Amino acid sequence: MIDEMINREGILENRCNKLRAIIWELAHPDEKRLEQLITRYAVNGNLNHDDVIYLYESHQHPNDILSDKKPKKPPLGVMPRDTWDKKRKNDLGDAIERYICYGKFVPTEWIQEYNEICDRQEKESE
Repeated sequence: MIDEMINREGILENRCNKLRAIIWELAHPDEKRLEQLITRYAVNGNLNHDDVIYLYESHQHPNDILSDKKPKKPPLGVMPRDTWDKKRKNDLGDAIERYICYGKFVPTEWIQEYNEICDRQEKESE
């Protein structure tokens, strides 16, 4: 058992040394050597497909890696109120119908909210 643990520790230490060497070489490449390094490490099984893509992209756009990972698209805003009201009204109507079909008591808050949305939609349509 102890021999097995020592063997595992040796394997992990060897992997760490290899990864340290990979990181150092990839952090200090020249243009011509980058593709050779990435290909060599990928073929040897030290880098997977996602690692290769990441390294190529980070080398082509080095400022992206150092920045705060700014999104490429603007952030998504909020759903317009009238769209939200329509969806909420449908959801409330469906829930009320399900409760009635099963003979359950419909919470008054649901009915009040449904009526408020209906009133708001009527005012907006005027």
